[in-house]
Amino acid sequence: MTPEGKVKLEIAAYLERVPGLWFTYSPMNKPSLGRRRSSKHEKRLLDLTGYWQVDGRAIFFTVEVKAPGGERAPHQEELVNQVLRDGGFACFAESAEELRAKMRLFHPRVP
Repeated sequence: MTPEGKVKLEIAAYLERVPGLWFTYSPMNKPSLGRRRSSKHEKRLLDLTGYWQVDGRAIFFTVEVKAPGGERAPHQEELVNQVLRDGGFACFAESAEELRAKMRLFHPRVP
């Protein structure tokens, strides 16, 4: 398993414990599972995408997982910034603890 794949599994295990959060992701070794893309932009989406209920509001949730020191693609930076501008939650994360800290800035009662 790749270093990024290990981080993705660690983050997914953490997110399963967050109340009001539903998400999906593709494991590193099976990114498409042989299916066709649902839109021309799908390949530009981040690693984890979902819905986060925060104080009765529906928040779009997306995270780009990186191995420590991993490079960020320009389209990833652009999408993170766009989601944040539009009121959703988006970030890059190299560990579950880093993601948790960023989520707590957005919503302080994150476990």
